[in-house]
Amino acid sequence: MILNIEPFEWNSPYRPVVFRYNFQSSTFASINNVGGKAEFVCAAVPSGVPLVAGDRVYAQGAYHTVVSVAMTEILTDTDYTGTASGDILFVRLPEIKLYKGYNTGETYDADLPLTLIATFTPRVSPDVDIYIDVAEYLKRIFPSPNIKITDGTDFAMFNRFRLQFIDDAGDLVYSDNYHVLNSALKSLEINEYYADTGRALNSAQVPYLPNCGLDIVSFLSEGRVLNIIEPSDSIIEPAP
Repeated sequence: MILNIEPFEWNSPYRPVVFRYNFQSSTFASINNVGGKAEFVCAAVPSGVPLVAGDRVYAQGAYHTVVSVAMTEILTDTDYTGTASGDILFVRLPEIKLYKGYNTGETYDADLPLTLIATFTPRVSPDVDIYIDVAEYLKRIFPSPNIKITDGTDFAMFNRFRLQFIDDAGDLVYSDNYHVLNSALKSLEINEYYADTGRALNSAQVPYLPNCGLDIVSFLSEGRVLNIIEPSDSIIEPAP
């Protein structure tokens, strides 16, 4: 799997949170006729975990099931229709694990511990790649409604996430870490206008009033949501 598109550094779970991976590929110079079946003669086959019977490849606009592999020759169960050359994709769909939080010894590991939240096997997209949208999984990790308001780091408003899977070489690997914010703001806007910019997530001119004497302003700062609660000067006197 070759990463093609990744999530933003900060993401909204109410918008798509997408990973896209391309399959490993090679080229084939010709197709042999082996007992009436198509055998692709490739420049190379994937390194690491070898292709085996039952695996799938994609070439000439169609999927083919592997019958056997001998060096760079891949025999399939597809009927032979003639020789050709082109690209061949090695279609492997690993089991994906989605984790939230921080590992032992990392920042916020006590309040947001590393936790497995989903295990799944992705499907091949219509574009013949792996399309993974984890937004629905991330949406479920936040309390609803969020009624606890704290001064300082607000652990009910953010978290971190990453993927784990076995790669084409047979190694256990993790994706990069990404953050999720419990907000319906567009992910692009979160990163461009709010992440480490000093701009408040809520209006600093009309801040949220948790009670009649205090107001709260929230910021994205250094990989967290930071609340600042202070005496309010935004109280509007009732009309006589």
